[in-house]
Amino acid sequence: MEDSECQNGGTCISKGDNKFCKCKEGVIGDKCEDIVDCSTGIYKDCIGKNGKCTYNVKELKAECTCTDDKKLHDVEHICKVCEICGERQTCYFEEGEERCKCKEGYADDKGTCKQVCMEDSECQNGGTCISKGDNKFCKCKEGVIGDKCEDIVDCSTGIYKDCIGENGKCTYNVKELKAECTCTDDKKLHDVEHICKECDCGTEGQCKFEEGSKKCQCKSGFADNKGTCEKCDCGTEGQCKFEEGSKKCQCKSGFADNMGTCEKCECGEKGKCSFENGAKNCQCDTGFSEDQGTCRACDCGINGQCSFVNGAKTCRCDTGFLEDQGTCKVKRITEEQLLKKLVYPFSIQIDKFFKFLLQSVTVVERENVVSKMVQKKCECDAGFSEDQETCRACNCGSNGQCSFVNGAKKCECDAGFLEDQGTCKECNCGEKGKCSFENGAKKCQCESGFLEDQGTCKACDCGSNGQCSFVNGAKKCECDAGFLEDQGTCKGCDCGKYSYSCYLDTMDRKLCLCHFGYVQMNGFCYEDYTTSTVTTTQEVTSEKKLRLWKILSLLLCGYNGSQTLPMPLWICANEWL
Repeated sequence: MEDSECQNGGTCISKGDNKFCKCKEGVIGDKCEDIVDCSTGIYKDCIGKNGKCTYNVKELKAECTCTDDKKLHDVEHICKVCEICGERQTCYFEEGEERCKCKEGYADDKGTCKQVCMEDSECQNGGTCISKGDNKFCKCKEGVIGDKCEDIVDCSTGIYKDCIGENGKCTYNVKELKAECTCTDDKKLHDVEHICKECDCGTEGQCKFEEGSKKCQCKSGFADNKGTCEKCDCGTEGQCKFEEGSKKCQCKSGFADNMGTCEKCECGEKGKCSFENGAKNCQCDTGFSEDQGTCRACDCGINGQCSFVNGAKTCRCDTGFLEDQGTCKVKRITEEQLLKKLVYPFSIQIDKFFKFLLQSVTVVERENVVSKMVQKKCECDAGFSEDQETCRACNCGSNGQCSFVNGAKKCECDAGFLEDQGTCKECNCGEKGKCSFENGAKKCQCESGFLEDQGTCKACDCGSNGQCSFVNGAKKCECDAGFLEDQGTCKGCDCGKYSYSCYLDTMDRKLCLCHFGYVQMNGFCYEDYTTSTVTTTQEVTSEKKLRLWKILSLLLCGYNGSQTLPMPLWICANEWL
């Protein structure tokens, strides 16, 4: 017989001629198989699914070992469920109550079980191991959490949470105290999505993202053209860039773009200088005109256009106006000139009434003006575009992109420019109008209450009784019959019910054309009491005047005598001339 036959730490000893098992304290039975506390003692119920009762040879006592995460109840001495503790804690019973304690390798830090450390190397991302009471814990840098400072907040849940795998690698910069997304394979960090994305500007520039958009930082002499740094040079006096695929020069003051190079270009203080197809062009302010490359004062009044010819001022007056000492003035004719223009020659004595009438009226002589439209033709020195597999010259100027569509040239102009005869030209009528070109001329379609003035829609209103217009920058009212302009508004001109009409003479005096037997007094027609006793001779004289009026109206205006009152001479004469 040997010791191995004795259970629970028992030993086989000799007694006389035999050997017997000598059991440990708390164990009985021939083979020491019966643990007293397990069979009849405090752990008698620690059996089956609740637990397993065994003997601790070193401690010389029975033990109840629980399974399925159950814990030994210190009063009932059975295995029971104990679930009040967290994952870093162990649950146990004390005085019949559930209690929690930190697992091995953890210690309590302000009510939380945290992993303990022994030295700084155990703490990641720049953390340090510091003592707190009887234990040591990792102290983490700003933006880093976790028992071992292993969790970078911006990498796990912050702005760089998607910076993983192909999108990049997220790390912690100990010096900058912040998370960083590091890109590989020539990718760049997207500043909005915060992941690594493809970003390439070619060999002549560096690529990056700004406000979610790709941006190229090109080398000197290059500029960004739709995401690629390409050759772009405007000379030393300007900055080159691409707009909608076309090169554009931003020149310094006193310089302008001349076919891709900033060159000297000045028109003086009163004009804007530019180049068109290699030729200098001055766009002068109102009241100025170009004279040998400089904008000089040039004004012919509101009824004419001023220009310089071989250095001399020249006025091109509107129809019905003539130049008089540098100003376009109304062209007048005398009564003798009027009679010479009669269709049918006749002999007639014009009395004082008609002489007064002719002297009081301004008659404008009309002249025939022949307009000739010149179709502008562009011959470009540079610029080509594909047309049916053949490169053909194609240029829309510096403010547009040229192409061919079905064999026809097409210009796609920049904002604020429109195509006119194959070239992108500036076209802006302001906020109150829509700009277009018609037969080579800029045209503004203005909103109601606005009219075009020198290429801009401006407020223009003469009231409901007249038409408003601009002449050389000045507002002008064309009033309806019976109305006159007064401070920019057409107002009524009334001489009373005994008048044929009301008008202004050449001295701007109000004149009333009164019925026979009435005279003008204080701006109205009143009965002439000095002739209240009408004689037969006076009636005959009045009748002669009326007949003379009708004859002259017939010759000048085609008056047929059927109207109640004849057409006033100054109205029909202007139409007849």
